[in-house]
Amino acid sequence: IVQKNKPFSIKKILKRCTPFLIILILLNLFSFINLIQYKVYTYNEIEHSNFTKVYKNILKIKDDKKVDRVSIPKSTFYKIIEVSETFPYLF
Repeated sequence: IVQKNKPFSIKKILKRCTPFLIILILLNLFSFINLIQYKVYTYNEIEHSNFTKVYKNILKIKDDKKVDRVSIPKSTFYKIIEVSETFPYLF
């Protein structure tokens, strides 16, 4: 059976893009509702949060000891406490 190459129609393109459009609309809708209610436009908190920024900076600290299955060893934690005055109060 030989199939002919059919050109893309607008309906096919819309069918394929609809799930992505729905997700984008919902994310922006929630952000817009937050803007109206709380005067804060929220972003994707996984990528643009202060937590991720801090975590990335902590991971940049070089440590002598490597512990399997531990993202931040205690020695790194103690190095941060020595330098930072406020870090211990976060816990």
